Amino acid sequence: MFERRPSWERDFEAFFLARRRLYLRIAYTIVGDWQRAEDATQDTFSSLYAKWTTIRGREPDPFARKVLVNACLRILRQRRRGNELPSEPEALDVVRHDDPDAALSLDLSAALATLSPQHRAVVALRYLHDLSVAEVAATLRVPEGTVKSQSARGLDALRAHLERSGSDPVPALRA
Repeated sequence: MFERRPSWERDFEAFFLARRRLYLRIAYTIVGDWQRAEDATQDTFSSLYAKWTTIRGREPDPFARKVLVNACLRILRQRRRGNELPSEPEALDVVRHDDPDAALSLDLSAALATLSPQHRAVVALRYLHDLSVAEVAATLRVPEGTVKSQSARGLDALRAHLERSGSDPVPALRA
């Protein structure tokens, strides 16, 4: 027999389908591991589903980003506390061997892995996912000045790592 779903569930499904890849990429950029990124993304959507009826009438993205970043930072803290060695950083995307930017993608992944979790989150949200300073501050629940200073420190660390490794820094990192 055909079961009719509530409208809030259909709304959630539409949101999930529209955002799952974006949130997975954000999580991957922060944690540097696809499995852990999938775990953080799944945790995020589970939390959103449980609270969907209360956040449904509002813009869900800011809340979802907060939940996602918190899940990512929790995963990074657990990794740091345990005896687990971090896995090798993967490329940000599946890299084709004939792609001239493949080495840069791998270098950037390795450079991101050297940042502290908070700096990685700020740089990922601000520069790789193009959020404004205000959006990053709201997501991380920190003042805008903290986002600006952590962005600068994170970019300096990325720049230094890429220069030490002999890579040509991304033009945006040279500014």
